[in-house]
Amino acid sequence: MPKNEYYKKLLFCPLDLPTPPDVDYDKFKEWHLEQLEYNKKHNKTAALADGKQEYPWEVSWALWWNTYNKPNPWICDFDKKFPELVEYIKQYPFIQAKSISFLNQKESRDVYLHTDPDNRWGMRFYLKNGLGEKLYFVKSLEQRKERLKTMQDGQYNDLWENSQKEKLYAKFPTQRCAWMLNSMDAFHGVEKNPKPAGNRISCVLIGDYDYEKLFNLFDRSIEKYKEYAIFY
Repeated sequence: MPKNEYYKKLLFCPLDLPTPPDVDYDKFKEWHLEQLEYNKKHNKTAALADGKQEYPWEVSWALWWNTYNKPNPWICDFDKKFPELVEYIKQYPFIQAKSISFLNQKESRDVYLHTDPDNRWGMRFYLKNGLGEKLYFVKSLEQRKERLKTMQDGQYNDLWENSQKEKLYAKFPTQRCAWMLNSMDAFHGVEKNPKPAGNRISCVLIGDYDYEKLFNLFDRSIEKYKEYAIFY
C-alpha cells in the first residue's frame, strides 16, 4: 500500500512530541476575556462562534485567518503572555500556521458528533485534560473523498446515520499530550464534562503542512504509539 494511502487510514494517534507546557488557568482565562472583546470588534465570525448557545465550548483564538500574515499575528499579545506555548507550537509540521484556537469544554456539556475543518489530518494537543479518555470516534460508512460537514445549509448533518455506529474511544499515553485526528473518514465527539470549564481544553492547530515533516511525524508516532493508534 502506498504510504499516502496508509496515512489516509489513520484516524487517531498520539504524536511523538513533548508534553505540552502547563499554564496557569486564571492567566489563560484572563487572556480569553481579552481576546473575546477583541474578536467582537475585529473577528465577527470568531465572536459569533463563541457566542452560540449550542456550542459546547468557550472558544479562544490565538491566531486567526485574518491575522496570521500580519507583522504581529498573535491576538491580544498571546505570544508575550504564553511564549512557552508559541515555542511548543513551532514543533508542529506546518509551513504556515493559519488558525490556532482553544476549545474549553463547558460544564455539563457533551460535545456532539462533528467533523473539524482541517486538511484531512488535524493537529491537536491538550492544554488541560481532567476529563480523561472520553474522546471517541465513529468511522464513516466508507472512506470519503471529501469531508462531511457538521452543518449544511444551516442544518445539522446526522453524522451518526452516516457512520458505522460504533464508538471507538481514544486512549492517551499521558493525561496531557499531542495528538492527531482524521475528520475525513471518521466523526468524533466527547462525553459530558461534569466539572466547570477549565477541566478539558483542546488546542486546534490548522495551517499549510510541510508534508515530508508531517509524514515523518506520523511514522515516528505510529511506531511509538502503535497500541493507541486507530485505523480505518
